[in-house]
Amino acid sequence: MGRYIAARRKETNMSQRDLAQRLHLTRQAISKWESGKSVPDPDTLLQLADLFGVTVEEILNGERHLACNGEDTLPPVYPYMVPPPFPLPKETPVCESVRPAIRRGVGWLLGIPAVVLAILACLIPLVKIVFYSFTYFNLLESPRYVGIGMRNYLELFKDPLFGLSVRNTLFYFLVVGGMALLLGWLFGSSAARLPLPVGIILGLLFGIGSLSVLTPGWMGYLFSSDSYGLVNSWLLQRGIVEQPIHWSVYSNGLQAMMLFLLCLGPSYLIFYVGGRSGRRRAAWHVGITAIPLLMVAGFLLPLSVVGFPSLDYRAHWLPLMIYDYGCIRFDVGLACAIIVVFILLTAILLIPGHLLVWVGAVLSRRYGPPSRHAGLGHWCGGAFGFVLGIWLQIPWILTLSTALKPLEEVFRFPASFFPSKPTGENFITALDMLVDKPGLASLPLGVLLSLLFYIFLVLPTAAGLVFLRNKGKNVVAAMWFGCTALLPFVMFSFNLYVQIANSRILSILTAYTSTPFLPLNVLLTAWVLQKSTVGCPTFFIWFRQGKRLEFTTTALLAAGLFSSLSVVFATQPIVLKETLKFPLQLLNGLFGGGAVRLGVQSAASLMLLGVGVLFILLLAVILAMERVARIPLRETEIQNAGTEETV
Repeated sequence: MGRYIAARRKETNMSQRDLAQRLHLTRQAISKWESGKSVPDPDTLLQLADLFGVTVEEILNGERHLACNGEDTLPPVYPYMVPPPFPLPKETPVCESVRPAIRRGVGWLLGIPAVVLAILACLIPLVKIVFYSFTYFNLLESPRYVGIGMRNYLELFKDPLFGLSVRNTLFYFLVVGGMALLLGWLFGSSAARLPLPVGIILGLLFGIGSLSVLTPGWMGYLFSSDSYGLVNSWLLQRGIVEQPIHWSVYSNGLQAMMLFLLCLGPSYLIFYVGGRSGRRRAAWHVGITAIPLLMVAGFLLPLSVVGFPSLDYRAHWLPLMIYDYGCIRFDVGLACAIIVVFILLTAILLIPGHLLVWVGAVLSRRYGPPSRHAGLGHWCGGAFGFVLGIWLQIPWILTLSTALKPLEEVFRFPASFFPSKPTGENFITALDMLVDKPGLASLPLGVLLSLLFYIFLVLPTAAGLVFLRNKGKNVVAAMWFGCTALLPFVMFSFNLYVQIANSRILSILTAYTSTPFLPLNVLLTAWVLQKSTVGCPTFFIWFRQGKRLEFTTTALLAAGLFSSLSVVFATQPIVLKETLKFPLQLLNGLFGGGAVRLGVQSAASLMLLGVGVLFILLLAVILAMERVARIPLRETEIQNAGTEETV
């Protein structure tokens, strides 16, 4: 490899110092490569291949690929960004033996799950939503067409809450989601250039902090509007205020805080994976699509804190308006009209966001490739993220403290952060109340079906994104992420079907397809496959790399469990049978009794958070997958595989 890099460098009339400047490295690093003392990392290999006009496989094998007639397939390489003195000849077709077999016609079969998802889970429900938006439908009578005068849309714009809901939605999407997106980019892109353990530690901190949204009891205790709340107790004790602050007035801010926490961890993960894989622009596109998806899918989580309806409807936004009309008032036609308006509003925000990313990528090309090594700014970003991650551990620590408090300490003034006499009675009571619920009995079936959905839906689509050529890859990616961007809106239509059919499988499918982790599962699975196939010129050679496949199987199993466990955190607005409910929905219904049940609610939420920690540990296993790309290929198997395929 070192001799090959040196030969290609000399052909381009570059010195070691020139090549080091192109790659933003030191001359000593280039010298070590060419002398065989070290090898480039995967990201640098991609830059070298682009700079020399060759493939990564050629650099790894130390030789050029030959066409079927034995001639060199590549034109002469010229210095970087210097035009050649004459037009370059067209490249000769490369032998099929150097192209992974799965990228041929069979690879198109991998895009079928994305097509099925587009038709069944998105297109058909979306058409029904548009149809119902022109009808009066109360779930008891047949839909009655009222679309000539657009009655539903006219009534919608006359509703005074509609304008408030639109303004709040814009605030949450632009300010709250934008802040989570920017901080996720800052921490994720910084950690991607730092050593691998740093990125995993930050991922654990942000992941656990984001899952704290699933335990809203801590925020209800922290911002309780009486003197027993921690903040009010602290302010009264120090004489800062004379009466307890009525925190419900700030319900909009409380909901914004919880939605921000929900988005921060996944946003970090998107940009960390994008930075590690060298796909920063793709990470921005995924992030812009996924953040609204996360916020809409988790719209019910802050209700136990801000209330429904919130004081003067301060925290009312379009998802809650859809929930109100479709699941409480049973005016499905008007609810579907709100969904149509919501889709249009989201598209108006998302399309300019994607265009800005594209324009930024075009403008940044003239400045050359960015540095892939850690600098002072990256270490500062990692340190800032570490400090913020430590602060984000307060919610679950407060939840644990509340779960260990006896009832009399919850109503003690001044309130204390830690219990003086810890007790485990709250955990026993929570277990007794949860064990008898039929919803938990169906949870193993839900996890199993979700794992099957991962195997037959997510895994083939991710493989298509990795193994397909450019056009096929773009088609699959556009269909998949386009559908997942619409799934939160279709989710409301799905829930109407669940109410009518009361089907367990339909309920689990609803939970799985509406979970905000679905696009992240595809991203993680594609990243695992990409890292595992680094340097393998054919699918059969990759399949024979035993040590790589062991790591790959472990990471894919972790990704599958990550995907299947997502139903644990799934919610549905209304289901008629207890057996269709999931743990998060059971907790919202069982322990919504105010401060009297605060300790029991905290204990149950903490047990759910324990499953979430397992969730995050699985992510750590997946992120460690980068080590697989550094496992050397066995040359004997490469030669044997090449001989067999040639024959």
